[in-house]
Amino acid sequence: MPTMKPRVTITMNSEQFDKIEEYRFKHRCKNQTQAILSLIEAGFAEFEASDEKNSDESTFSAEIIEMQKKYRKLDSHGKEMVNLVLDKEYERCKNEKNLQTKRLIINTQTLNQSIHR
Repeated sequence: MPTMKPRVTITMNSEQFDKIEEYRFKHRCKNQTQAILSLIEAGFAEFEASDEKNSDESTFSAEIIEMQKKYRKLDSHGKEMVNLVLDKEYERCKNEKNLQTKRLIINTQTLNQSIHR
């Protein structure tokens, strides 16, 4: 039956073709077209989700914009001091997060050992 929907012809390598076939049978798609469209929709959903996440991260608050304006007005010594404090605080927070992760791992291991005794 003819369709009025747009058509696209694509070329792919055999590995991609095999993956589509594997997906088709695993997800019980009626045909290759249904499998490919399903994969495209999943890709669109992933793209939109990552795009929303990235847009949240790239939106600067008024506070950050104000800090940037102040930073630009500093002389080289002032910028050096800000960078020094920022680097130190970043390392402190990173180390604290690593410490918390290590504590969680130790607590999980202790719990697992208690359960298996």
